[in-house]
Formats: sequence, structure tokens, C-alpha cells
Amino acid sequence: GGSPALGRAVHLAATLSLMASIGLLMIRLSKTSLLSNDFSLFAATWQRLTGGELWLAGGLGVFVILIPMARAAASGLGHWSRRGPSERLLRLERGLRRWTMTDVLGLALLIVASKLEDLVTVDFALGGFALIAAALLLHVDAHLLHARPARTGPREFCP
Repeated sequence: GGSPALGRAVHLAATLSLMASIGLLMIRLSKTSLLSNDFSLFAATWQRLTGGELWLAGGLGVFVILIPMARAAASGLGHWSRRGPSERLLRLERGLRRWTMTDVLGLALLIVASKLEDLVTVDFALGGFALIAAALLLHVDAHLLHARPARTGPREFCP
């Protein structure tokens, strides 16, 4: 099975990267020193919400923030359990993983950055790197979680 200590370390790194990516600046697009747009995940979601684009704000909020955080929480429960994750928890994590869109947004940021470089100055910021790191680490986290033997019986957690 998977190493519990490695799983916990990767889980912690994935969760911290995901949390950091929500508020940090992801990308800055600038044409001149006077024309500049900064994008963070939280600011983009808020702008869509206040701009009346509820479906887009909802999509960002649900698929890029809420579901990935729920997935990280489920994974954390499995990694910190003394006897391994339950089958039910593994199914929950697998179901949430299908709807987590951090990797899609990270890929979209990379595509936007490469395609717009001829038109504007593109600065990829710390939040963008944190999002891509979170997407990659969440995949490794899921692999390590599912590599641990599943348990049956009452729940026990490490102190």
C-alpha cells in the first residue's frame, strides 16, 4: 500500500497550494503601464458575480473552489485515518475528483498566457503557479490515497 507519511505530506502541500491559489494573483495582462488587468481566482469569481454573470461565477466557485476543497477534505480524512480510508470515503473522493476543474483552469491559464503574448505583456504570477501545483499535487494525492488499503469498521484518526 501507499506510505501514510508521504500521503499526508503530499495532501498538505496540495491543500496549501489550492488555498493559496484562490486569493493570490494568477496572471497580469498589460498593454502599457496604464492599461493592466490583474486576475486572481477570487477576484474573477467576484467580478463575474457582481457583473451579473451568475452561471460563470457559480461555475468558478463550485468547480474550482468548493468541490476541490471538499475533495481535499475527503482525501485528508483518508490520509489521517490510522487504519486507512474507508471504501465509502474512496468513492466520495473519486466522485469529487470527476468534477474538480483545477487542472482545466491551470491549462487554460497556460494557453491564454502563450496565445496572448504577442498582443500584451503576460506575467504569470504566484497564484497561477500555486493553481498548477495544486492540480498536479491533487492527482498525486488521489493516487497515494487509493494506494492505501481500504478499511472497514469504525473510524479512527491520528492524534
